[in-house]
Amino acid sequence: MAKKSLQVFKESYASLRAIIDASPARMFWKDSDRRFVGVNKAFLDYYGFASENELIGKTDEDIGWNEDVEGFKEMEIEVLQKGIAKDIIGRCLCHGEYRSIHATKQPLFENGVVVGLVGVFQDITELVKYQNDLKNARDKAEAAALAKSRFLSNMSHEIRTPLSAILGLIEMQKHVLDDKATMMDYLEKAEGASKVLLSLVNDILDMSAIENHKMKLAEEVFSLKDLVFGVTDIYYPLCKKKNIVLSVHCFNITHELFIGDQYRIQQIILNLLSNACKFTPENGSITFDVGQLHTKDSVTELAIKIADTGCGMSEEFMQRIFGDFEQEDPTTTRKYGGSGLGLAITKNLTELMGGSISVQSVQGKGTIFTLSLPLKIPPNQQMKYSKVALSSVYILFIEPDLSNVSYISRVFDQMGVRNDICISVEEALARCGEQNELGDPYTYCLVDDVLDGYDLKKLVTQLRTKLPKETPVTLFVGGNSLENRKEAEIMGITSYLSKPLFASTLYDSIVYQKDNRKQSRTVARTYNLKGMSILVVEDNELNTFIAKNLLEQYGATVDTAENGLIGCEKFLSHKPGTYDAILMDIQMPLLDGYEATKKIRSCGTADCKTIPIIALTANVFLSDVSSCLAAGMNAHVSKPLQPQEIYNTLVKYKK
Repeated sequence: MAKKSLQVFKESYASLRAIIDASPARMFWKDSDRRFVGVNKAFLDYYGFASENELIGKTDEDIGWNEDVEGFKEMEIEVLQKGIAKDIIGRCLCHGEYRSIHATKQPLFENGVVVGLVGVFQDITELVKYQNDLKNARDKAEAAALAKSRFLSNMSHEIRTPLSAILGLIEMQKHVLDDKATMMDYLEKAEGASKVLLSLVNDILDMSAIENHKMKLAEEVFSLKDLVFGVTDIYYPLCKKKNIVLSVHCFNITHELFIGDQYRIQQIILNLLSNACKFTPENGSITFDVGQLHTKDSVTELAIKIADTGCGMSEEFMQRIFGDFEQEDPTTTRKYGGSGLGLAITKNLTELMGGSISVQSVQGKGTIFTLSLPLKIPPNQQMKYSKVALSSVYILFIEPDLSNVSYISRVFDQMGVRNDICISVEEALARCGEQNELGDPYTYCLVDDVLDGYDLKKLVTQLRTKLPKETPVTLFVGGNSLENRKEAEIMGITSYLSKPLFASTLYDSIVYQKDNRKQSRTVARTYNLKGMSILVVEDNELNTFIAKNLLEQYGATVDTAENGLIGCEKFLSHKPGTYDAILMDIQMPLLDGYEATKKIRSCGTADCKTIPIIALTANVFLSDVSSCLAAGMNAHVSKPLQPQEIYNTLVKYKK
C-alpha cells in the first residue's frame, strides 16, 4: 500500500511538474529563507540557465540580478512574515541588459504556517517603454502648448505695439502738415515701426510654413561674396552705432559660386548676427567667420562661425534654445525686440538644407554658434584670372590683423600675383624704400583701415612719398561706406575694398585701377523706369495707390485695374505694345491673378505670349512662387512692396 501511495505521489508530482513546465509564465518557489527551491522551464529559458540546479539554494542577492536589491528583499520578507500576496515592478539583469518585470508572490502554507513562497513574473519592458514614451510625448506636448500660449500672448502684445505706434504717428502727422521736418521725423519713426511689424509677421509665416511642411528651398547658383556683403553691409553700421567691433574673416575660399538658397542662408546668418548684436553690450566684439572645410564630388561644406562677447546663456536654456516659441526670459522680447522664433527657424532651415548647427555659451562671457551647410558647386565655375592683367602687378598689403594674413596670402597665391604682406606700418614703409632701391616698386597698395592707433592720414602721406605716383592706395574697410570720404580722397586714397577680401573683388579693383578708373563696390542706388508703361492689376485701393505712386516716382507711366477681369479687358482693348509689363495681384474678385494670366496668355494678341507678367502677392512660400510661374507669370514680387525689389524685377524688362 505504501509503495502504491508513493507511486501515486510520484505520478502526481510528475504530472504537476509537466503542467508547470508547460506554462509560458515564468514561475519559481522559495523556502522560508528566500532561497530557491525550484523554477519552471519558462524561467530557465528567460534567464538562459541550463538547469534549476544553478539556482537551488541561492537567494536573489547571491545571484545579483535585481537592480533594486532592497526593494525585492523587503517585499519577499513581508510576504513570508505577514502571509499576504504582494506585487512589485522592478528591473532585473537578463542576458547583459536590465529588463522591466512585474512579479506577483504568494505565501506557501503548511498546517497554517508559512513555509515559503511561490512567484510568477512577466516581462513588461515594452509596455514600460511605451508608457514612458507616451508620458514624454505628453510632457512635450504640454510644454509646447504652454510655450505656444505664452508666445501668442507675447506676440499679441508685440504686434500691437508697432501697429499702435504707426497709427499714432499717422494721426500726429495730420496736425503738422506745415512742418516738414517734424513730418519727416514721424515718417521715419513710422517706417521703423513698420519694419519691426513686418519682421514679426515674416517670422510667424516662416514658422508656420516649417510646421506645415510647406517650406521649400531654392536650388539656384548664388555668389558667396554677394551673400556675405549683403550681411556685412547691414551689420557693420549697426555694430559701429553700438560701439561693437565686428570682425569678418574668410578662410579657404576656393570657390565663390555655389548652388543653394541664398535668401535662406542669408536669413540664417542675419538671425545669428541679430542675436549677437542684441545681446553684446557696448565696447564688446563680434566675430563672423566663413569658409570651406572640404570638398568632395562637387559638394563643399560651408562653415560659418559667429562668436560674441555678450551676456551668454545658462546651461538649462542651451538645452532648449532651438525649440519652437522658446525664450530664456519672458521679458526678452520687450527688452531686446524680435519674435523669439529666430533660432527655431534657423535650426529648421539648417536641417532642411542637410546641415547642422551647435551652440556653446558661458553666462557673462559670450556665445559661439557654429554652422555647417553642404552646398553643391556649379560645373565649370573655377575662378580664372588674366595672367596678362596680373603679370606686372606687385601688391603691398598692410594688415595688422594676424588672423587675416594666412587667408589673404593664399588668395594672392591663388591669383598668381606677387605680394608682400606687412603687419606693421614701419615694416611697410621700410619695404617701400627697399623695393624702390631695387627698381621694383609696388604697383598696388592695400591698407587695412584698422591700424592700432596709427594715424591713417599720416600713413597715406608717408606712402605717397614712398610709392610711385601712379600706384593706387586702396583702403580695406568694414562696410560699404566711409565717413569723410572726400577728405580721404584728398589725402591720397584712391579707392575702397570692403571686408572680407574675395579674390574676385581684388581682381576687379586691380583691373579697374590699371585702366585708370576709380572704383568702389558701392554704387549709388537710382531707380529709373522712365519710358516704361506698366499695368497694375490690384483690388486693394491702398495697395494700388502705393504701387502707382512708387512706379511714377521712378518715371514709369502707370495704368490700373481693380480686378483680373478688368485687367484682361484693358490689355485686350489697347494695341499690342502699349504696356511693357503687368503687375498682377493673385487674390482678386471676379477673376484671380492665375486665371487672368492664363486668359491673357491665350488671347491671341501679338504680345500676349511675351508681355512680362509679375505676380504681386503676399504669398511668399516657394510653392506659391511655383504656382505663379506655372500659370504663365514671369516673376514674383512680395508684398509689402520693397523699392529695390520691385525696381530690380521691372528693370530687367525695360526696353
